[in-house]
Amino acid sequence: MTDQKNFYVNNKELLEHLIKRKAINNEREAKGLEKLKVDDYLGYVIKEIARRLAFRPNFINYTFREDLIGDAIESGLKGIDKYDVSYNNPFAYITQIMWHAFVRRIQTEQKQQSIKAAMISEMPLDELFATQDHDDDGVQYSHHIMNYLRENNFSHDRLSETDAKLVVEVIEPVGLERFF
Repeated sequence: MTDQKNFYVNNKELLEHLIKRKAINNEREAKGLEKLKVDDYLGYVIKEIARRLAFRPNFINYTFREDLIGDAIESGLKGIDKYDVSYNNPFAYITQIMWHAFVRRIQTEQKQQSIKAAMISEMPLDELFATQDHDDDGVQYSHHIMNYLRENNFSHDRLSETDAKLVVEVIEPVGLERFF
């Protein structure tokens, strides 16, 4: 059997803490008082579960990891008093709440990304790039940026006449490129 010291959350200790908290909150509710604030131990446990869950392979590569952790902590704090102490695995309960908070944040970020992509794709190229007639590499620069935007799903397949003209101009070799 593994040693309990290796785990960052001791499930038995957490369960005992939640049972005591539930009893105190029930007494306070009967007296008409507010519920207890989250103490240091519960705050630490919730923070650690959220932080370590964010480093799972499912979530580690998201750039908005801090937002994931923040949403998970908020959801964990909201759900901590709803835990049914007749079950003996509060760690799993809190982790599941946080997992769903992560999924909700990812869905929100994907919606925002698609809105951003639609706005960029609707914008004409001449508003995106301000090049002057004497700029030799202005057309190439705008072509590279548009390729990046297309490769990263920031635009759709429809090209305006201005866009098509820029693509044709860049494909033709310029300067020493004609000899390669």
